[in-house]
Amino acid sequence: MKNGVFHGDGKLIFPDAGIYTAVWDNGVAKSGKYTFADGLSFKLEGWQYATLADRRYYDEIVKGEIPPSKVAPDPLNPIDPNTIPYYGAPEEDNSKPGIQCK
Repeated sequence: MKNGVFHGDGKLIFPDAGIYTAVWDNGVAKSGKYTFADGLSFKLEGWQYATLADRRYYDEIVKGEIPPSKVAPDPLNPIDPNTIPYYGAPEEDNSKPGIQCK
């Protein structure tokens, strides 16, 4: 700290979230790196986790989980694309087949 602002090398620690390590100049981070709690470092360029093309998180990719867009549809239970499944509250009648969209 210098004059009440961050100055020099330092870390901002976010419990259960991650650590931002940076070089500060009069309160402005001149360079820095954010590391998530699971060890993944954030990259502004080339980020490949939770993108529009692949919504999986880092740990899902590490575990080898298949993205939903790659899962084959179940031929025994085809989904009508015009129907949104109905998931009512427990006290509601859940026997409704779905909300029809036309």
